[in-house]
Amino acid sequence: MAEITRRLLLAGAASTSFAGWTCIADAAAPKDTAVFAKQIDDIITLDPGECYELSGIEMCTNIYDRLLRYEAEDLNKLVGGVAESWTVSPDGKTFVFKIRPNQKFQSGAPVTAEDAEFSLQRVVLMDKTSAFLLT
Repeated sequence: MAEITRRLLLAGAASTSFAGWTCIADAAAPKDTAVFAKQIDDIITLDPGECYELSGIEMCTNIYDRLLRYEAEDLNKLVGGVAESWTVSPDGKTFVFKIRPNQKFQSGAPVTAEDAEFSLQRVVLMDKTSAFLLT
């Protein structure tokens, strides 16, 4: 079998169209090891104020905490995340969130109500795909 040098590979790549190429990775996993793979080519951004596609949302929910989240056992039930509790006005237009105490960002800075307010306003002002959820 001929050895392919880096120079030969680059020359071939420069002169060949990639359109019809298919790459298949074939490697054996060590015994007693589970290997998981996921197609994530739908990710456009991991900005939590902009993220809307399925893979991006899945990653963002694992990276960023939210004011509220769904109860794992009952997806019809909201539970607190950053918010310890919340109330909704009778007309449904005003939400008041009480921020859970002693929460910190990775930097060590405390999480404040102003941070939550900024994040929600930012989503509306950016007017990206997910903005309709708040407007």
